[in-house]
Amino acid sequence: MINTTELSSYPYLSFNLPSLFFSSFVHHLFVFSSSFLRSLFVFC
Repeated sequence: MINTTELSSYPYLSFNLPSLFFSSFVHHLFVFSSSFLRSLFVFC
């Protein structure tokens, strides 16, 4: 029983890994750009 659920959850995990990495990358990019814009506004 445990082995079957493990096998069924593995493809889902391997499929979700690139999208998870991409979303995290986009999130970090967004945070960096927003902080950069904020610092620009402070300097100007």
